[in-house]
Amino acid sequence: MLAEARGSCSSVGKKRKLSSIQKAKEEVKRMKAEVKEKREETDQMQQQLMAETAKMEAAAERFESELAHGWAENELMMEQNLQDQYLLMLCWGYIS
Repeated sequence: MLAEARGSCSSVGKKRKLSSIQKAKEEVKRMKAEVKEKREETDQMQQQLMAETAKMEAAAERFESELAHGWAENELMMEQNLQDQYLLMLCWGYIS
């Protein structure tokens, strides 16, 4: 009878160990799924950031180009204005 009781206790102990091992495996599986999900979210966010960065770089390049074009136009207009002033001064006799 004592042997049966020991066997019974041993069986209960094994079941508890198996149950805790099974719970641990399920927890590991859940954690792996969570990590995979977070990794996918991170990858998606990284792609969005890269796309936004590319848009911003393109906008900056357009701005620089427009600025350079505007600067060149401004210099051309200033030069033309100076030439016009010079011609007016010649015509009015301020310069001989």
